[in-house]
Amino acid sequence: MLTLGLKGKIILSLIVVNMLTAASFVAFSHWHERQNALAGIDARLQAMTKAYKELVPTVASGRLMDSITQPTGHQDYALALDEFARNNGVHSMFSLFEQDGRWIYLLSAADEKALQSGNYLRPGTPYPGAVAPLQQALQRGQLTQESAGMRISLTKATLPSGKAYLVGVSTPLAPVETGIRHALIQSLVMAAAMVTLGVLTAWLLGTRLSRQLIRMQMQLESIATARDLSQPLPEGQDELGAIGRSINSLLDALKSSLGSAGTTARDAVERSMRFHADATRTSTALRASGEQLDAISQETEAIRRSAQAAASQSATAHDAIENTHRQLSDSAGQLKRLSQSMHDSRTNTLRLSQKLAAVDDQVSGIREILSAIQAIANQTNLLALNAAIEAARAGEAGRGFAVVADEVRKLSHQTEQALDSNRSRIDAILAQIAELDEVMQYTLAESLRMTDETAQVAGSIEQNTAVLGISTADVAYARTYAHEIETAISMTASTLASVSRELSGSVSLAGEIANDSNALKTASQALAAQVGQFRV
Repeated sequence: MLTLGLKGKIILSLIVVNMLTAASFVAFSHWHERQNALAGIDARLQAMTKAYKELVPTVASGRLMDSITQPTGHQDYALALDEFARNNGVHSMFSLFEQDGRWIYLLSAADEKALQSGNYLRPGTPYPGAVAPLQQALQRGQLTQESAGMRISLTKATLPSGKAYLVGVSTPLAPVETGIRHALIQSLVMAAAMVTLGVLTAWLLGTRLSRQLIRMQMQLESIATARDLSQPLPEGQDELGAIGRSINSLLDALKSSLGSAGTTARDAVERSMRFHADATRTSTALRASGEQLDAISQETEAIRRSAQAAASQSATAHDAIENTHRQLSDSAGQLKRLSQSMHDSRTNTLRLSQKLAAVDDQVSGIREILSAIQAIANQTNLLALNAAIEAARAGEAGRGFAVVADEVRKLSHQTEQALDSNRSRIDAILAQIAELDEVMQYTLAESLRMTDETAQVAGSIEQNTAVLGISTADVAYARTYAHEIETAISMTASTLASVSRELSGSVSLAGEIANDSNALKTASQALAAQVGQFRV
């Protein structure tokens, strides 16, 4: 990529300005020439429009409009318009009006040959162009436009009846464009001459303006190469002289600053060395503190784990004691219910013993009844025997009575057998009742003893339950206290960890500060060496 120097930039800038000026001159000349030409055409078209109204009076236009379907007498007006247009250098003159929503020709210029051949725009012929410009001309009163290389002027006119129509005049733009092109060629030739002259002027001005600047640049390069600030630049009364004065002033300030910078750099070297030593010692101390803090954090973590284990054991003991307390409470309730059941059983046993005594009395009564029945059976047997004896004595007459006596004796014998059997059963029942009474008396005594012992055990369990309740509260307090100790130790461990992290950051920062101080010392030494290279 081409790099321009100061002289080249000045010359290039002047050439660009000169070319822009020439281009602006050509553009303005072309625009001005075209505007003047169009203004002349428009003035001629307006004059031709006024002449139309004199060549074709409004009365004649009204008659043509009324007889538009069968126009008559329009050829003379068409010839007059054509002759007037050719004599004044325009292409055509015509008039239009709107009928039933469409625009049609009212009259148009035509030569004699066209009229004879019938090849011309007759009145009533539809207008083939765009309708929008016609409407705009009717609203504004006048409209000028360009279309197909023609300049057309449309002007509103009014009949005595108030009906509006448009008068149009058109002329070709080709002759005008030819003149404008000739003028443009002349402007381009003048612009080329201006550019050539401008290039020469730019080269001369650039050389003259850059000579002193180049000399000043060479002197500044010599100062920069030799690092000699004692060489002043030339000063003058123009802008370059002002630049020289400003640079000399800047060099004086730079010499003063370099002197101060040299002193400051040497002082910075000494201070950075001391600072580096202090930072190194601080980093070592912080690292030792961090190691001690890590050891404390480890011991704190061990204490926290012990407290956590104690809290866990306290929770386990609390749950076990609470479970035992609940079981003892349930056992005490069961013993109370058992004591009550045994008391109720003793009462029922007493009632059963009384009922057994009553049954024994009744069974004894049944035995007496059986003894009476045995006596009756013995007498019945004796009577039956006597009856049998008497029946035997009676002979044949006592045979039936003997049968009855025999049956009575059998019945008596069966009664004795039944009585013997019932007596054996009653004796067995009485023996069983006696045994049952002895068992019930023993059970009653044992129930009384067990009731007393159960009451004593229930009282002991209640006392133990109360003691366990107190122990449960103590263990719950111990568990809560252990949790509080664990929480406090955890917070302490978290704080120690945060402090350890901050201390680690401080150790890293101290190391960075030590490194930065070492870099500062090196930079200060380099700065002192560089400042020492300048001659002030």
